[in-house]
Amino acid sequence: MHIVNQPGFNQLVKEGYEAKIFVRRAHGTQGIQILIQSDRHPEYVEYRIDNFLKHCQEMLKTMTVTEFVQHRAALYVRKSEKPIKLIDRANLIWSEITAQQYNFEKQQLELSELETVTLSDIKNFFEETMALSADKKRRLSVHVVSMAEGGAGQHTSEDDGEIPPPAVGNMEIVNVACWKRRRDFYPAENGLCGFLVNQLMCRDRL
Repeated sequence: MHIVNQPGFNQLVKEGYEAKIFVRRAHGTQGIQILIQSDRHPEYVEYRIDNFLKHCQEMLKTMTVTEFVQHRAALYVRKSEKPIKLIDRANLIWSEITAQQYNFEKQQLELSELETVTLSDIKNFFEETMALSADKKRRLSVHVVSMAEGGAGQHTSEDDGEIPPPAVGNMEIVNVACWKRRRDFYPAENGLCGFLVNQLMCRDRL
């Protein structure tokens, strides 16, 4: 993420998008989230994200060990920063509790692991999990289109050009709640339990 963030952000902004790229951790999964707001159709925007991933792949192929070590050192410094305020420290601890991981030494463990990461590790990771042809790649695309008359993204414009067809094996999710209940990370009984806990917490705060 540290390697691709700045060039990726610059590329997407130059193309006229309002873009954010960040690491997302939720429900035992981790990934990179690319959030883009545009007046173009979401299918075209997703096509440009694919183009961005191709650019990242080429950048990693040409990256030198010296450049990689500089990225690693910069990330080490950023991750080793101590919380400035007590509330920041409390939020770190509480996030471990709510995630039911209870790994209160995560920062030091991640720093120790970071020192062992090599450029080859990053290249192999990208090829296996993030490249367009990666066998282990898992991607969820959420398309939000304006429903207002003449709203952005309702139609694919001529400026978009020809958009490649969706990849084979893609699944369109119509009923999100039903789809989530069938995932391993969202079993029905846990979903109900989480709902009840949230209700109790809300009542507590009231």
